[in-house]
Amino acid sequence: MNFVLRNLRKLYMSQKSMSDNKEGNKLSVSKRITIRLSEETYENLDGLLKTGKYESLSDLVRDALDSFLNNKAYKDDYVKAGILIPKYMLPDKKSNDDTITIDDLVQIILDEINSRVANEIVQKISKEESIK
Repeated sequence: MNFVLRNLRKLYMSQKSMSDNKEGNKLSVSKRITIRLSEETYENLDGLLKTGKYESLSDLVRDALDSFLNNKAYKDDYVKAGILIPKYMLPDKKSNDDTITIDDLVQIILDEINSRVANEIVQKISKEESIK
């Protein structure tokens, strides 16, 4: 009886593993690692975890490592230009993806420049009018 149960379990696990692979599950064949983190790093990760974007700390660390490794692969051929843009300046988007197109970035920059130039002109005119 134990022989049958063990073989049924092996069969179930192998079929589950194959179905996981078909669904793109990266963890069907995985390795476990253990790391030590400073309290500050752990608190930063915990804060990210509380945003709800990740189901677990493992998912968050896996995503961070994948991102790191993907960026490393292009290191020799490209220079990464990272910029921070206030979210209120981003065009309305339906997805949670934080990426924007170059066209949107150029438009954001031009809008900001035009806004600053317009403000400077208004201030200059206001000063001139108050002098008269």
